[in-house]
Amino acid sequence: MKNENTVRAAHAFRLEFLVLVLVFGQSVTSAETLQDQAERSAAADALTTMGGVALGATEANPLGILTLLAKVPLLAHVKTLPQDEQAEWHATYGAIWGGAAANNLCIIGAILTGGALAVLCPVAGVAWGFKVWNASAMERELWSICRQERAYWNNPQMTCNFFKKPVG
Repeated sequence: MKNENTVRAAHAFRLEFLVLVLVFGQSVTSAETLQDQAERSAAADALTTMGGVALGATEANPLGILTLLAKVPLLAHVKTLPQDEQAEWHATYGAIWGGAAANNLCIIGAILTGGALAVLCPVAGVAWGFKVWNASAMERELWSICRQERAYWNNPQMTCNFFKKPVG
């Protein structure tokens, strides 16, 4: 009886965790700005890493928990950079951490289904990272144009409101 209750509790934990991961994954993909995307991807990577470890996966990154802790100061530093540079860094971090989170989600799925497809997870992570990076190409290009315009007009404070939502 005790063993049966333990199995049920473990199964319930897995289902609750899977629902949490799916909801959080949708939140990452619906980010409106590159900054939101980078911040949500950082959180998704951290949560999915902890979830995978909780389910028995081994952290493959040799720096392990240090990289999870480094995300906060990295994102804080990016906010001190000029807008056009922020876009590049947020796009880069969003792609890297989003890819890591996709890999972690795949590993979690592999654990929950027996582990046979775990070898494909790094490919899924890289593919997601490239998808995120390519999706940010237009915004990165617009910020590059802004950088060029600021230099041309010798006005480093010139505002570039490419993504401001119209009022009304």
